[in-house]
Amino acid sequence: MKDITEIKAYLRDKFVGKAVTPSDMTKSCKAVLGSLPIIANALAKASGKTVAVQHGHTLGATDGNTIYMMDMPIPKDSSDIDTFVLMLALSYGLTHHEIGHVNDSTFDDPEINEGRRSSALVDHLVGIIEDVRQENVHIARYPGSKLYLDGLAAALQVTGHYAPVTPQEPPLAILTGYLLYRLYWEYRGDYTVENMLTQAEDAVRQTFPEGLVARLETILPRMDDLESTADSMELARDIADLLKDEADKAQQEASTPSPGRQDAQQGQGTASQGAQAGNPTPGDPSQGGSAQGGSGQDDSSRQDGSQGDPQGGASSDAGNGHGDAPTTEKEQRAANLQAALDADKTEKGYGDRSRDIAAALNAIISQVEEEGPAAHLEMTGEHLDAEVAATTSDLPMVTPGYDMAEALSVTAQLRMRLVREMQSMADGEVTVGTRGRRLSGGHLARVGVADGRIFRTVDEEVEVNTAVCLLEDVSGSMDGEPIELASKALYATTRAMEGIDGVNVAAATFPGFYVVKPFGVKSGLVRDRFNLDSHGGTPMAQGITLARRMLTATTERRKMLIVITDGRPDSRPATEVAILAAQAAGIEVYGLGIKIDAGEGLFPTWLTIKSIAELPYTMIGLLRERLFAKAA
Repeated sequence: MKDITEIKAYLRDKFVGKAVTPSDMTKSCKAVLGSLPIIANALAKASGKTVAVQHGHTLGATDGNTIYMMDMPIPKDSSDIDTFVLMLALSYGLTHHEIGHVNDSTFDDPEINEGRRSSALVDHLVGIIEDVRQENVHIARYPGSKLYLDGLAAALQVTGHYAPVTPQEPPLAILTGYLLYRLYWEYRGDYTVENMLTQAEDAVRQTFPEGLVARLETILPRMDDLESTADSMELARDIADLLKDEADKAQQEASTPSPGRQDAQQGQGTASQGAQAGNPTPGDPSQGGSAQGGSGQDDSSRQDGSQGDPQGGASSDAGNGHGDAPTTEKEQRAANLQAALDADKTEKGYGDRSRDIAAALNAIISQVEEEGPAAHLEMTGEHLDAEVAATTSDLPMVTPGYDMAEALSVTAQLRMRLVREMQSMADGEVTVGTRGRRLSGGHLARVGVADGRIFRTVDEEVEVNTAVCLLEDVSGSMDGEPIELASKALYATTRAMEGIDGVNVAAATFPGFYVVKPFGVKSGLVRDRFNLDSHGGTPMAQGITLARRMLTATTERRKMLIVITDGRPDSRPATEVAILAAQAAGIEVYGLGIKIDAGEGLFPTWLTIKSIAELPYTMIGLLRERLFAKAA
């Protein structure tokens, strides 16, 4: 990629996809953001480690046991799309990068840690090599992660943390920058850095002894054989040894005069002897010669050369007539390589990505939050840790329980309607004939040639293959009649739906993130658990995330979420993000209001009931547009 504009377009395409209008782009970004906590915690759980919320300079760090993230701000609808996309690229990239370290890097090996402390160059080299190695392993384990890890490199370029390498940079930055881009391009298959690699290689060839790139090419293929952090350390040390050999060789060559240089020095010695014998030499003031000629000019030339570009751009002599590089340039190139070897940890260089990612992400987050108080997406919490396959034991309930007879009285009617109408139609064989009730748009032209075969017939096979999660809001604002009505509606709907072949139904609540009835368990066995009590706030976003986790674990083709609530969440922006993320995951989301219309405009489909008697008709109306659709 040639410039920042092209890189930004690449990131938009990867994270926004087919969205065209600004509002659609924002929705797409919110959906991607809403999935981040689930992905991060699922990856961490699979590794046996944890994700912790941590603000400050340790963001992005991992000690092999904990990955430190932060609650992510939710950009406003007016936020710049490219800024939003950058935040997504950095946060997802950070997640996958650190999970890779947790799964495949060694943190407590004294020999490795001592080796990293031995020199700044080795520390930078092992950071680069180990990043490439563990990311390759991570991608092999989770192929979808390559998108996010490649996007990470692109985002670091946009933010300037991956910068072009020029001959004016310190030797350590030139050398490590080249190796960073070279290894990511050639051994990680990240082609977003191709242009950066081209610039870096030019800088290396201008700065260091000739042939250094060729020598490196003899050792870099060992990247394909690395299996551990110890292997990465061994390769880093061997590269450092190779560089030391090259520096010694270059210094030796620079200190050995070329044959042309030796002839010139011998000529100068003869001229000096002639001057002492009374023969005038050019440049000898005592003999009337010019003060700017002869050996005076040579000394001046060498002095000027030694004060040339400190990174390898030293000015050259007039040449030695044998095609060799000027001695001062060789000396400077050798000195540059030695400077990279001797660099300390305060000098600029490239190494492990983690610090760069954290710095870039913190800067973007600060920029988002400067737009005004932002809602945040929680990266950790009960909704991400709660068990979703088993019944929760400490469910808050009322005593005595509700009279469920009224709920049961509408259950039969609701089930009858659902059985008759609730179905998803499997694709069937399509035929076109002269009779039928549906016109085939693709065959209407036949009318012009007196061909009556314009009606399409589908041999349909009814297939109800749906998982439904009913999520009840039991927050304090539902206290009194609303919580009783909602609990009865939850029980009646659960009983009605589980009586339909092909429908798998579960029930859960928030706050507290309790599973009232898990998938695969009959509601009659847990009837008392529907006597739900109200308590706490309304973390609806987290509740939707819990339900999404429950649905994702099912095998049914169609997945539905029905939220029974008064529609007043603690954070409307966070709830919107959770709904968009659930929809992007293929879940149909509906809102059933309890005596209030506050959820209109928040849920894609929303209807309200004021009594349990309205439930059958309202539920059918709520679902008809989507659930009863027939696939043709």
